[in-house]
Amino acid sequence: MKQFEFKPFDKVLVRNMTTKEWRADFYSHTDANGNHQCISSNWDECIPYNEQTAHLIGTITDYDPPKPKEWKVRSPNGMFVEDFTSDELLRFIETAVIQNKDIPTFSIMHMQ
Repeated sequence: MKQFEFKPFDKVLVRNMTTKEWRADFYSHTDANGNHQCISSNWDECIPYNEQTAHLIGTITDYDPPKPKEWKVRSPNGMFVEDFTSDELLRFIETAVIQNKDIPTFSIMHMQ
């Protein structure tokens, strides 16, 4: 599990085992044993609560961190510019091929 840096009163999702549901809490601190101390209790797992994690509340679904955007796609006239993950870029290209769009009119750059 990725380690996050939290400040007191940050909104978080917490649970103790992968078979337990995620619940919302407010972060307090990390104790000497590495447990995440929150307003309600201490927890083994603690992730930020945000738009990307809100759907986990009440589920036992594992947290899957978002993949970084690695590719920039731009049309020659600059009207279309978007960043993609590798999976998103593959779907974009597949869709363009299926719809017979002219793929060479797009420039694709890897961002590092």
